[in-house]
Amino acid sequence: MGMLAYLTANQGNPMSDTRLFEKCRAYVTSSADSRGQVHASSMPLPAITLSRQVGARGTTIAKLLVQHLEQEDPNNDPPWTLFDKNLIQRVLDDHHMPRYLEKFMTEARVSELQSTINEIVGLHPSMWELHEKVGDTIVRLLGRGHVIIVGRGACVVGAGMRNVLNVRLVGTVKQRLLHLENSFDLCEKEAADRLLKDDRNRREFFRTRFGRDIEDPELYHLVINTDMLNEDEIVRIIAATALQRSYQSAALAL
Repeated sequence: MGMLAYLTANQGNPMSDTRLFEKCRAYVTSSADSRGQVHASSMPLPAITLSRQVGARGTTIAKLLVQHLEQEDPNNDPPWTLFDKNLIQRVLDDHHMPRYLEKFMTEARVSELQSTINEIVGLHPSMWELHEKVGDTIVRLLGRGHVIIVGRGACVVGAGMRNVLNVRLVGTVKQRLLHLENSFDLCEKEAADRLLKDDRNRREFFRTRFGRDIEDPELYHLVINTDMLNEDEIVRIIAATALQRSYQSAALAL
């Protein structure tokens, strides 16, 4: 069996990490009141959750989407901000937790994390407490609006929030493998191993944490095949839908 058949059966101009984190810190500072509450009287600002298969260009599309929305959204206060890997830094800051906890707060399978955490039980909150704190921060950020949150089951955490657009990016194994090989300078086997491991970990994390199938289309407003559209087309579709959804929600609230 060839590599592609085996995988199928088993299934940009980026900002620096430092600049991205500083932008996130500025976002939270500018949008928070003294108690961290969302004002019901204000028009809901749009927010986006972005779920992605490994190699479906999620990180690149998310960064381009922020840049596009900064230009296209007539109300850019607070500025559109991306929370991806830097989300956990935000969670630790929100809940005044030490930085060493970051290594435990991943989208790896819960069973693997549990064995590690049990070895140092008593030194930090339980794994489920950590997940709850992540969820608390996600809800707060989505309620503020003008955020794009990548992964972490944000589509489930923020389910029912009228200002939130849930998007899933998918692609064929062949194209996702090519993206991994080209983006990370991997050989075919390295890319295949990474794709299988990371996709499996995300599915298991999602199933264990939320009791849902990450591929369930009912979780998302949009499911986009990134094989079929270029990055600019994908960004325009997501941005237009998110802004339109926000306008409709605001009209219903009047």
